[in-house]
Amino acid sequence: MIQTVRVISVGDKEGAYRKARVYRLEGVNKKSAKFLAEKLLSESITQKYSIDQTLFNKAFKKIEIAYRPGVMNPEVASILKSARDLGVKLKAADSSTEYYFSGKIGEKKARNIIENLRLYNPLIEYIVEKPPKTLLIEGRVGPTATVRIRDISNEDLMELSKDKLFLNLEEMKIIQNYFRKIKRDPTDCELETLAQTWSEHCAHKTFKAKIILEDKNLPAGRQEKKPLIERIRDEAWKHPKNIVSAFIDNSGVMKFYDGYGICGKVETHNSPSAIEPYGGAMT
Repeated sequence: MIQTVRVISVGDKEGAYRKARVYRLEGVNKKSAKFLAEKLLSESITQKYSIDQTLFNKAFKKIEIAYRPGVMNPEVASILKSARDLGVKLKAADSSTEYYFSGKIGEKKARNIIENLRLYNPLIEYIVEKPPKTLLIEGRVGPTATVRIRDISNEDLMELSKDKLFLNLEEMKIIQNYFRKIKRDPTDCELETLAQTWSEHCAHKTFKAKIILEDKNLPAGRQEKKPLIERIRDEAWKHPKNIVSAFIDNSGVMKFYDGYGICGKVETHNSPSAIEPYGGAMT
């Protein structure tokens, strides 16, 4: 059974819309849901909550926005751990946001408002049609397919890559030659693993790539420079008094004051891309 807790701000003023934060808790009774609503999911001074009922009247048109299936919800792990620390064991949890529109607004107009105000990111979120009956993930493992690669042409290699691997011809040829060497074709899982590992997100190919300058006035007509990531790191270390670390785990730390430092971290993602953990496809 799922208990649904809705939380709104007490000072929430009527405007183009009003909103409620929705928490779905599976595996607990209403008493435990009430306990979590008061101790974990809401602040009694500035918010109020309800369990399994709306906080607005039926005149409001409701649109619910949630993460797409397969996109990690960063709140869930915290909800499960915090509930456990409070002595409540949840089977599963999820969170979403409900937007409420007053007046004579139909489904189509409400959706248009949601889209025009950019209240959700369609890359990683969707409009919920029906509330879930369970939050537990179930399913069957699909069959493993063998992908023909050893004896196909360059054109077919790129067609295969374009489908979902997004690797260049040189990379596809390396994969092809490897499987020729071991005398078998890869499984779809093996290809996906290689593509993921060699993606921009994981391998940082742009940052790590050598830079080649082609100029007839240069010796041998070309000059090779260090990769961009090395050049930025070397430049940072020219000022060691201010630098604590540079490019360790994709982050850097600058000295601040009184023994404190400021840490800046950057992530790279393909965009649009396959679904990324924590919905980070656009970072």
